[in-house]
Amino acid sequence: MKPKNGSSLFHVAPLLMLAPMQGLTNQVLRQWFIDHVAPDLVFTEFIRVQARSRKRVSRKDLAAVNDHAAETPLVVQMIGHGAESLCEAA
Repeated sequence: MKPKNGSSLFHVAPLLMLAPMQGLTNQVLRQWFIDHVAPDLVFTEFIRVQARSRKRVSRKDLAAVNDHAAETPLVVQMIGHGAESLCEAA
C-alpha cells in the first residue's frame, strides 16, 4: 500500500542483516560478511544462559562476543530458563 502522494511507506532503505545459522555462523564467518558484504547488523547464534550456575554464560561464548571489534553492531541472542538469570546475563 502506498500513500496517496506517491511516496514510499519506508523513509529509509531497509537494513541488511546477517542472521545466524546454528553450527555455521561463527566469529570468522561474521567477520567475512562484515568485510565483504557490509551488513548493517549481525547476530550471534543463541548463547545459552545457565540459571543454576554462578557463571551464567560459558567462557567460550563470552570470548566470542567480546572479540567482536567491528563497527557493525552485534546483537547477542540469549536462550535459557528464568527471567532473572537472563537479565543478569544481559
